[in-house]
Amino acid sequence: MNRTQGVFPFFYPTTVMFVDDNPHYLGNVSRGLSRRGAYRYFSSPHDGLDFLRGRDRNGVTSACVSVFADNPDPVADHVIRLDLRAISRTLFNPGRFDEVSVVVVNYDMPGINGIEFCRQLGGFPVKRLLFTGTADERVAVEAFNEGVIDGFLPKGEASIFQRLSGWIDELQRRYFADLSRFVGEALAYDSMGFIRDPAFVALFERLCAEREVAEYYVSNEPAGLVLVDGDGRIALLAVQSAAQMEETRALAVELGVAKPLVAQIAKCRSMPVFWWGADEHEGDVRAWAEHLYPAESLEGRYFYTLVEGVESRMGGGVPLSFSRFLERQRVDEWAVPAA
Repeated sequence: MNRTQGVFPFFYPTTVMFVDDNPHYLGNVSRGLSRRGAYRYFSSPHDGLDFLRGRDRNGVTSACVSVFADNPDPVADHVIRLDLRAISRTLFNPGRFDEVSVVVVNYDMPGINGIEFCRQLGGFPVKRLLFTGTADERVAVEAFNEGVIDGFLPKGEASIFQRLSGWIDELQRRYFADLSRFVGEALAYDSMGFIRDPAFVALFERLCAEREVAEYYVSNEPAGLVLVDGDGRIALLAVQSAAQMEETRALAVELGVAKPLVAQIAKCRSMPVFWWGADEHEGDVRAWAEHLYPAESLEGRYFYTLVEGVESRMGGGVPLSFSRFLERQRVDEWAVPAA
């Protein structure tokens, strides 16, 4: 994420795919990279292409965006339906970490070079990094200018693994920036403008660092973001705008919620967090009291609270954590025996 684009509507760890006809070099790469990442290694370019062609090209976006079927005037109006619950349900998709976001491919390979390999990726949204030798840099620059690759890295460069890790982080960020752009713009325009608010972005980055957040997803009811660390612990960062806080206060008055609780909401010192909508708790004063949490202000524009331990509220069973995925993935990350 960055301050200009704001917080992505969703993010989760993804797989980086390496393609090089030299298994010994792939073995060096596997030993040099952080063990906190997910990787796949292919010494055959054709096997790598076959692997990618069997993957879903659109991921979360294909599940949450569709054309509204009951549009009364489909010729004049093209109505897009955005299913926000489909985004948070991604948490329960055990295959999400297998999604390939970045391909790192060697240029000089027999049969097919790295640039031709990247050309054959076609409409796949993966980001492409080319490993080059000194003599290959001219063609790499041309491929970059054509948009065939997203970057290149000389194999013989000093601090190669540090540079490679930096490229991977940046390309994965770009991958999610592109994948979530339409959804993010729709949400920022409608009810979740906080994802583009600079103060919220700074808060979110701090929380992610402090809590070692591995993945996160926007939530509609309650509004905010679901934060998940590498071990699968889940928290909700609930957010309301100043206008939404006033709407909540008015609803509490209308439903006959106790005046002391209404006063806390009116002063923006507390905010209720209901998982299925506040109107379902009509007449139940205890429900409002039990679901009221201390609120913090973001320059008076937004108010937030962090609710811990919400695993049982999510439904869908127990999600596969990234740590557990990495334990399993070590067994089959190689398409050839590790050298």
